[in-house]
Amino acid sequence: MVRFDTGSRTKLIPLAMRINAYLVRWIRQKYKRLAAKRKALAKMQEIARRYLRMFAHWRLTATVSAVSA
Repeated sequence: MVRFDTGSRTKLIPLAMRINAYLVRWIRQKYKRLAAKRKALAKMQEIARRYLRMFAHWRLTATVSAVSA
């Protein structure tokens, strides 16, 4: 098991936000009704609220507001 100190956790947050940006891009391409960035971002935030542990990197972010692109 890998342990991270608090400094390395803050360094991983930009990476987690980049992964979220890729997920929003995938949502926009997969679902044509969510092609608008605002709609895709809203859907992503809804998923993040409903399924807090769907992706491992979501555990790094303290709030759902960090799920943005």
